[in-house]
Amino acid sequence: MNIIELLWQKMKYEWLDGRAYENWDALVSSVEDILRQVGTKYTINFV
Repeated sequence: MNIIELLWQKMKYEWLDGRAYENWDALVSSVEDILRQVGTKYTINFV
């Protein structure tokens, strides 16, 4: 997998909650929120 696929997998299965899937706007808002916080609140440990 390339890095964007790893990021999306982490977002989809670990970081997005059920409310993100209620409608399109909620999903976009949740994804944008996560992307703004990658590296601080949300990190991927490759070890």
